[in-house]
Amino acid sequence: MHDHLWVPTRPGQHGFMQVGFGKEEHLFERGEHRHVFVGAGRWFIYCGFYHITRVESFSMTEWDALPVPLKVAYVETTVDKDQGQCPKPVTVEAVFANYERGRLRVPCVQMRCVKFDMKFHEELVRENCEWYGFSPSPAPPELGSVSGRRKRQRIESDEEYSDR
Repeated sequence: MHDHLWVPTRPGQHGFMQVGFGKEEHLFERGEHRHVFVGAGRWFIYCGFYHITRVESFSMTEWDALPVPLKVAYVETTVDKDQGQCPKPVTVEAVFANYERGRLRVPCVQMRCVKFDMKFHEELVRENCEWYGFSPSPAPPELGSVSGRRKRQRIESDEEYSDR
């Protein structure tokens, strides 16, 4: 998510993502439907079922507005994706210069949420619970129940004597 500032951040939200560097430049040209998960590391959230299609690449104005560390991340991604496709080795410096001059542009796809698939989400939750061995935790005792009151009374009386 750090390299994708405009991806959805919550279920049902539309967004944009930079996809299609190098040999992947033809991804999503005709549009595709996909379940979308957004996150980083080990933590992801299900955002919904999306129609994803290629849109116009970043303009020079959009490129210029990006922070330098993000520009470098896009340049490095381009270098990684283009290795082996060019007759001579591609350098970070050369690719960065091509972006700065507008010879290269960051590819972009639009992510439009079509629906939040509740059945799919419930299946994910159920499978996740089974995988990790979770079971629904018992409900806490209601306020005023006998067992809850005894524990509270015991704690209160212990506190009374701790000051003496």
